[in-house]
Amino acid sequence: MSDYVKELQAWIIQRQPKTRPPTKQEVLATFLGVQPFVEESIEAGYNLKTIWEYLTEQQRISFRYETFLRYVKQYITTAPKPCTTDKPAKEKQNVSRKISGFSFDAKPNTQDLI
Repeated sequence: MSDYVKELQAWIIQRQPKTRPPTKQEVLATFLGVQPFVEESIEAGYNLKTIWEYLTEQQRISFRYETFLRYVKQYITTAPKPCTTDKPAKEKQNVSRKISGFSFDAKPNTQDLI
């Protein structure tokens, strides 16, 4: 992480007074500050609980584990990944079928009714 991101993260945590809970924007900004670290840790094979405990003990984040999981799901695991397609997309053939319409006959066929 760059020094600027660390400074910003420390400033956000320091700015949060102990009397009120942090706002949603402050929590999100804190998470986005540690997002590269979380991504690297996940790729290294660490589980999310361990990553959250480490960040909490180091006072880099100060929010619940459930919030951490929600942000990981929203900003890391569901991030659009580049799509590599080896097969060219098949174009639909324009097949036109003659659609037979419905014709109403007011006089019923008596043999159809038996």
